[in-house]
Amino acid sequence: MRYLDWDVEKRAKNIWILARRLSEQGDEYQTVKSEVLEAAAENHCRPEQIDTIRSGLS
Repeated sequence: MRYLDWDVEKRAKNIWILARRLSEQGDEYQTVKSEVLEAAAENHCRPEQIDTIRSGLS
């Protein structure tokens, strides 16, 4: 993460932007979330039990 390479002043100026980006759940997040929930329902398991790497959801 390039944030760690920034000096203290630049970090302070940009922290709110980074916080907002981390808290937003954009289109890609929503798509993956929907796919995980669907896969969990189809497999009768909890969403936490879905492995997105092996299942090709991500």
